Amino acid sequence: MSLHANTLNYVDRANIALVWAVTLGFTTPRRISEVGSAIGSALRGQFEARILSVSGIDIGYGDWRGGVEAQTVTIELEDGDNSFRNLFDGRSGLTLRNRSVTIELASPDLSPGTSPTDANNDWLVCFTGVLDGWERIGTAKYRLFARTDDAVLQRNPTIPLIGPADTPYAVDYVKADSPRVVSDESVSVAPVIGGAFPLVYGSHDSRALTGTVEGTHGAIPCRYLGEYPGSVFRYIVAVGVMFHVERVFKDGTFVSSSNWTRETFFAASGLVMTVIKFTATQGQSVITCDGWGIHSSMANPLAGAFDSAHAPMIRPTEIMEHFLVNFGYFSWRGESSWYSRTLTPIDTTTWDAAKDYDNTHAYEVCLYVDEAMANRKMIDILTEFARANEKRFWWTPTGKLAITSLDRFPASPYAATESALIVVDESPDYDAEAGVLRQYQKQDDVEIARRSYWRIAAQASTRSAATIYRPGIATGSARAVEQFDTVWSSGRRFMDRTMLTPASEKMALCAFNVGLTSGGQYIDGTSVALWDDNSNSFRTAYPMSQGTGANQPLLRLGKVNGRAFVEFDGVNDSLVGTVLSNLMSVSDFTIFIVFRVRAATLNNANAYQNHPIIADSTGQFGLYVRTAAGVYYLQADAWDGAHHTGEVQISLNTWYVAKFVHFGGSLTLTLTDQFAYSVSISSGNMTSLAGNLTLGWNGFAATPFTGDIAEVHVFSDGDISAQGVTAGFLGGGAAFEIGHQLREDYGIAG
Repeated sequence: MSLHANTLNYVDRANIALVWAVTLGFTTPRRISEVGSAIGSALRGQFEARILSVSGIDIGYGDWRGGVEAQTVTIELEDGDNSFRNLFDGRSGLTLRNRSVTIELASPDLSPGTSPTDANNDWLVCFTGVLDGWERIGTAKYRLFARTDDAVLQRNPTIPLIGPADTPYAVDYVKADSPRVVSDESVSVAPVIGGAFPLVYGSHDSRALTGTVEGTHGAIPCRYLGEYPGSVFRYIVAVGVMFHVERVFKDGTFVSSSNWTRETFFAASGLVMTVIKFTATQGQSVITCDGWGIHSSMANPLAGAFDSAHAPMIRPTEIMEHFLVNFGYFSWRGESSWYSRTLTPIDTTTWDAAKDYDNTHAYEVCLYVDEAMANRKMIDILTEFARANEKRFWWTPTGKLAITSLDRFPASPYAATESALIVVDESPDYDAEAGVLRQYQKQDDVEIARRSYWRIAAQASTRSAATIYRPGIATGSARAVEQFDTVWSSGRRFMDRTMLTPASEKMALCAFNVGLTSGGQYIDGTSVALWDDNSNSFRTAYPMSQGTGANQPLLRLGKVNGRAFVEFDGVNDSLVGTVLSNLMSVSDFTIFIVFRVRAATLNNANAYQNHPIIADSTGQFGLYVRTAAGVYYLQADAWDGAHHTGEVQISLNTWYVAKFVHFGGSLTLTLTDQFAYSVSISSGNMTSLAGNLTLGWNGFAATPFTGDIAEVHVFSDGDISAQGVTAGFLGGGAAFEIGHQLREDYGIAG
């Protein structure tokens, strides 16, 4: 909260005694201040001297469990003229509950502006909420109870419910709370009348569930809507327009795209949904699919999807904000635009900062909102979101719901752009040296709190003192291959783990993301013409390809710790990608690669003439394999006008995770995160980035690479750990975490 310079100067001048001022938003607003301290202004009007005490104001973050903590504040006042008694006991008393309450620290020497929310208000807003109740505590005295206005969070989300108008051609119905009854055996699943329509956010990819490229399940269940005129059989995927439906499965078997159509469907009730349309009955088969959820076009959520004008929502804070606004505070049913967050008590500044943090650090999640989540309170959903994504919530003094990432706590919720006036007590809870405000005001310390002031500079990048440990974080990018079993996924097993990779990741190749032509299936031994890039930059993809059939490597399924890899035969197999300038600079890059060498015969003095695993077409850099006297070596090489080569010993038929770094004038090669298998040599800037990235062969070696590659991750940053992406996780930085996760994924000892 930022105060005006005149406020700060005034507080600096003298140890002034501010007084409580309370504004009650009744039909005729009541303004009251402390007994003996009547205050007022031409803009705000007179404040009656009635307040005896104010207690319970405690401005702080939610606890470490991620809860959204509301406040309850007590105001005791005098009512000698019975004016409040007449209000509370009269007919109007029924209308006073949930009226607005604002509590400020005021002074007649400071301008209050026209209202507590006026930008020119120099009084300090300490609490904004609603009237929750009152009680008479003696002759001519009342105690008022105010609370944070979290009514929306205390109810279920406003997910659309399935009604008969949405399924007019269904053969039969079942109630949501009754056993399934299907009278016609020709249909697969009867629509659930009264059940919640599903919402889909992010990427739901069943290939990640099996750890292979087969994807035999389908991550999104599809409910049968019925047979429509013209022999059209529709299955609902989700409410709203999904970005893309990628694959469809029938009883776990891949269905060619020629046999189904993705459709934006407008139900008779007006509800907009994404459906899968068949022209032949699917009988009792279970239909599922993979796909990308709601897209990001705020202006037109009904626009066509899977085009350059839109992108799927993939960041956790973006998803949670959208869900909270449109299905928490509002009830979207197919309107031509999403609802604006400015119409809700969302603190846009902190939510934007949290979204920027997600983007910079490349957090990605997916969320499926089903019947179970629709029956839960919004506050529980927010709490589980915070736990799963390292966030915390708090209510600002102005009644806004704010959010922060765990390692981006400001010094206090009052942290200002330049400085702030903080109301605190003088207890040990305040660590002045660290600049961290742990407890803001205790009920028993009101008098001290009102008269003790700290000027605290904003510390937007101050880290939390807590060490955060959450095992099982996938750091590779969207290739997460284990299920993210979190309550935020509403008990489902279709949610990828939260991904945490630096924004500098430019390419991510994972074997289960090998590209197939339309209608193709993942079969062991399939030739790899295209290896899709699935890095965090959804729009900037740099796949590897091979147009000559005889030179295409083979896809192998479930061969290494249940995961897939690409097999290079050492004869002519290779893949070619984008130019190096799209992936790195002449002085900086980091590469992680999961590989195995099956054979090697070359032993040339120039590394670029040995067997290339990953390299470029001009010989600027690469990882190569050589052998001498029955011993095998992995070589790291770069050219700055001369070749600089370092190497470590390896074994045949053994899986490794190699980390290859060019940074600070040095080349470093490390195997499986062990410094015992590491080498570092001096190397200047590469002379060119015009060559293309290659896998398996670079055009110089007499014999290509004989071996297997499971994953490749290329970063433009040579010091990714310096970004602090995973500091606090597993005791290391981003580089450590990525290597650790890859070894865990592929069962590689380290």
